[in-house]
Amino acid sequence: LSAYTMLGAIALQRGDAAAAVGHLERVAGGPSPPPQALYNLAGAYATLGRWDDAARTADRLARAHPQYGAFAQAVRTRTLQL
Repeated sequence: LSAYTMLGAIALQRGDAAAAVGHLERVAGGPSPPPQALYNLAGAYATLGRWDDAARTADRLARAHPQYGAFAQAVRTRTLQL
């Protein structure tokens, strides 16, 4: 994982979703970001109430990694437990 993926995960764990977004967006902008980066970015967006961004990110994750389909559905329906 990239340093930004790790920094984003740490920021999210510490409750700083805004900082997490800053780090994770850098990773997500690349050609094939790691699934954990997209997962955490969707969660950070949801934490901030940015549900449209969260849904787009979760859908991107599920397209690349179908095992995240239930996660993407939870984000789209705003039933994600944060």
